Amino acid sequence: MIRKQTFLNDIRHLWFEIAFIVWVIADVSAFFIYELELGNHFVVSLVKGVIVFLFGLYVFSSVRKSRVLITYSFLVISWFIGNIYSFSIISDSTVVFKNFIFFVKFNLLFVIVFAGVKYYSKRCSIDKFYNLVDFLFLLHAIIAILGFVFQVDFLKSYSGNRFGYTSFVVWANDAASLLLIGVLYFYVTWYRNSSRIIAIKLFTLLFAFVLIGSKSTLIVGSVISFSILNKLIKDHRVGVKIMFYGGILLLILSFLYLVDYFSFYEQTYQELGLLNMLSSIRYEKLVEVSTFILSEYSVASYLFGTIDFYRYHCESDVVDVFLLLGFVGGAIYIYIGFMGMKLLNNKMAVFVLGNILLLSTFAGHFLYNTIIPFYFCALYLRLTENITFHLGKEAV
Repeated sequence: MIRKQTFLNDIRHLWFEIAFIVWVIADVSAFFIYELELGNHFVVSLVKGVIVFLFGLYVFSSVRKSRVLITYSFLVISWFIGNIYSFSIISDSTVVFKNFIFFVKFNLLFVIVFAGVKYYSKRCSIDKFYNLVDFLFLLHAIIAILGFVFQVDFLKSYSGNRFGYTSFVVWANDAASLLLIGVLYFYVTWYRNSSRIIAIKLFTLLFAFVLIGSKSTLIVGSVISFSILNKLIKDHRVGVKIMFYGGILLLILSFLYLVDYFSFYEQTYQELGLLNMLSSIRYEKLVEVSTFILSEYSVASYLFGTIDFYRYHCESDVVDVFLLLGFVGGAIYIYIGFMGMKLLNNKMAVFVLGNILLLSTFAGHFLYNTIIPFYFCALYLRLTENITFHLGKEAV
């Protein structure tokens, strides 16, 4: 009886971590279902849907009388109007359902982050969550590095001969988002506590991030690398100098192995032109979407969102958020993203969000990436340590 009570208490006090583990298992299962062609991801989607629903109820119970819920209600109403209008135009329930799925995906980060903030505000320790996140970040990075060292085909980022390796993640863009959060997570931790162990973890994640082999990872990885090296230059300790030169060597090795990356973009330039090369062929999609908008959009579409987001999206989050939600919903969505977070006065947060914006613009899939919500929550909690939140009547 005592053991049973202890077990139930552990579940009650660790439900956020347990949900995270279930989420990770679902993601890994999705990877193997895809690689082994075992069927669709219905069960995986169902598991995640149940977690999001339960978390949504938890958040609702926490903020039901707050400005957050009122503002979010306007976002839902705006999206609902856009979807009703879409159905009146095309009379296709499948399109409406797909729009709903994307709307849910776009809001995963809000639900998980708000739940995490509320959950850990009532607990004395967040260490178990951080330890789990540390382990998973390093595991993903090591798997990607091993894939590169041993040339494992099913860990390649792209089909064909193009360079790039990831972990147990289906799409390269999703892997880029995941590992970027890992890099930024360890960067924030290392910046506040210049530990050698944390520095090793940071360089490991950064190396794996560059190994993905996309243009976005190269650009963002370079920005973060220069920031790291700038901090190391200012430190005169011998151990730090060793890390400095080791970091430079790591970056040189990373760039040497990106020969295939440059040849791929040279070929893209020759066949499709400069704009498609710079945008990873997103320019063609942007032209297609622009043509559709100019010919099919009404005032309601501009205000409340696209008619068929699944077909007409650009894979650039800065554009896609307005394509799905329109100018009204997009503005509310961005407002919710900053409301109550109090990050704008934090220089580190500006650096982190700047790199995320850079990646999401070039690679896309960050805002509606179903893999990253819990990882992003960990980064968010690191960034906002010792900051008081007001999700409801009481301070959090």
